Amino acid sequence: MDKREMRGLLTQMEAIAEQILQHDAAFFEALQALKWEIDRDNGVKSAVCDLRAAGHRVFSSFVPRIRVRIKTESGTFALAASPETRAASAPEPVAQMTQQLKSAATAVIAASRHCQELERIVNEAVTSSESFEELASQIENAGCEVLISVDLSAYAQVQSSLVEGEAEGRSNRRASGKQQDSPMELSSYDLTFLKTMKIKTDENLPF
Repeated sequence: MDKREMRGLLTQMEAIAEQILQHDAAFFEALQALKWEIDRDNGVKSAVCDLRAAGHRVFSSFVPRIRVRIKTESGTFALAASPETRAASAPEPVAQMTQQLKSAATAVIAASRHCQELERIVNEAVTSSESFEELASQIENAGCEVLISVDLSAYAQVQSSLVEGEAEGRSNRRASGKQQDSPMELSSYDLTFLKTMKIKTDENLPF
């Protein structure tokens, strides 16, 4: 089986997996619970406040990607990351603050029981699909192994600095101790995804 064949099979399998999970209520309940757990973490909230105080807008991007990989004798083959999941270059110290936010979120994910539940739900739902299993059989018959995982690595995106006046206003409010809690903003991709899944976003997450 060459790389072109594997790429075609992986593309189909990931599309099938995402379609299946769009109708899995348990998957989205676990995902929502995990996101709320991250949003309320003190390390995450601190990193968000630092970025906003520096005049940047922070968007939580927590739409999961289902990753299917093929394990062969020579290594593991996977599709290239989509543009949404590639890290965008950012000037210092924004890159450092963004990394702090991602690290804090990653720590919560690693310790969360909701993450383990998501992995279980995904594997059970996907492997019960006849369409998926037919494609997986082609790979296994070629002597390879199919690996399924949930990619929760993408969490935060940082938009360019706000206009000077607005950034100054936010800094002054923080310095005077009068800055009010504001909600974690969702990216347009997040909002489209949640709308498709018929999940209402909470516009009053405490930050």
